[in-house]
Amino acid sequence: MERTKVIPVDNNSLGFEVGDEPKWRGEFTLEQVAEFEIRPGKDLTVHMLEMPDVFATVEFSDNQRTTVPVTKLPENSDLFASEPPPETETREISGNPSSEETQIVSDPLAAARERTKEIAADFLEKGDATGWFDALYKEAEGDNEKIPWADLEPNRFFREWAEKVELSGDNRNALVVGCGLGDEARYLHDLGFKITAFDISRTAIEWARRLHHETDINFVARDLFDAPKEWYQAFDFVVEVYTIQPLPIEMRTKVIDAIANFVKFQGQLVVVTRGREDDEIPTELPWALSRKDLSRFEENGFRQVSFEETPGDEDPPIPRFVVEYVKN
Repeated sequence: MERTKVIPVDNNSLGFEVGDEPKWRGEFTLEQVAEFEIRPGKDLTVHMLEMPDVFATVEFSDNQRTTVPVTKLPENSDLFASEPPPETETREISGNPSSEETQIVSDPLAAARERTKEIAADFLEKGDATGWFDALYKEAEGDNEKIPWADLEPNRFFREWAEKVELSGDNRNALVVGCGLGDEARYLHDLGFKITAFDISRTAIEWARRLHHETDINFVARDLFDAPKEWYQAFDFVVEVYTIQPLPIEMRTKVIDAIANFVKFQGQLVVVTRGREDDEIPTELPWALSRKDLSRFEENGFRQVSFEETPGDEDPPIPRFVVEYVKN
């Protein structure tokens, strides 16, 4: 890959160089980011179009890093125009940033998480603890990157646990709680389980059906608190990944009791969640679970088989709990 530089053109705009030729590098995504430099010594303004999925990593001379969205200029436009393109947003950054003066712009995942919190907060203000899920999926309009948990692959903490125990379906009945786009449902299907997967969001369920149309997974739009009677103590294996934590803490006991009711006698339950200490008070969505929270499953007749704590990918890392239970 040719070395690409972000260079100040004047006090109002940035230009882009690839090698010695000034031009715009059009194909660039987060995964294809080139190595960028910026000349220090002056304040610069970045002109941005509405392209939240396009980002450039900028490395300053003092080795501090930040991330700024960049404008994709129309074809045949003047790359070095001193005036911003029409209908652009302007944000200033410093050529010699410090942690106080530099505005760090989120990567797509961080942006998706912030938008999720905004939508959830709007619904919670109205007293609706679950309506925001479908609103989020609708707003995403088929772009899974706008759904923070929709990786189109199984949760890595769950997968690592499954590989460690050599999980096998053997045609057993399994239920995926809050399945979203069906990542864990598909993973369990491929391991040989007969899958029912449900979510409160009808938009998510329709999306999941399209993604996994070639399978016999039974995707169902359903409220956790209004599940079919035939699901009661009907499943050999139930998995819950990140579906307790986004619901208000005052609902936690009710949520855990509802999930517990799906598991048949001697059936397995696996819970994957963000974790916290018992004396730690969660302050924002998602509200992590403590061991004390999880003990509610034991009150529902479950025996804890294993408990694994793994650091997450955040900085600083947030622990993940992967807990396996058997219903006695």
